Amino acid sequence: MPATVPQAVQSCHELLLWLIPQLDKFPRSRRFTLGERLKFSGRLDAS
Repeated sequence: MPATVPQAVQSCHELLLWLIPQLDKFPRSRRFTLGERLKFSGRLDAS
């Protein structure tokens, strides 16, 4: 990432780089439930 990226964005990116492989270890049904909860809570805008 360029040096001009805000620290909050950089930290979020690093968190996601760590989190996504961790979530891949969950059973498929749990990953689906987590995704649905994020989507319906408005925290994940996939549109």
